[in-house]
Amino acid sequence: MDTLSAQTFLDVGHTMIRNIASPARIVFPLTFLSSLVVTAMQWRWRRSAAFWLAAAGTVLFIGTLIITLGIEVPIDNQIKTWTVATLPADWHAIRDRWELHHTIRTFLALSSLGAFVAGSLLRNENG
Repeated sequence: MDTLSAQTFLDVGHTMIRNIASPARIVFPLTFLSSLVVTAMQWRWRRSAAFWLAAAGTVLFIGTLIITLGIEVPIDNQIKTWTVATLPADWHAIRDRWELHHTIRTFLALSSLGAFVAGSLLRNENG
């Protein structure tokens, strides 16, 4: 993204925000609720690896939510009001901050998914 012109960055940013924001309002809460349900279903086997993987997946997803709501959405709310004429002088730094946290969020989300998948593949020896 650091090679994009200001206009291209804004075009891409505005399109991404417009296309992702609405579905994310549904997908994120449903994913969080699902992670809680899976973890709760494993509670009675809380000494099992499957439970701990589900719990880890939930914690990792909470990290994903914190970064999304605490850092990325506020930056998106700034970006969606920008035009080439109103770009702040530090827009590169803001873009870089968003990109760094987006990368961290992506790895947290993938790790969360990996934990849930790994836990689902384990055979529960307790029942």
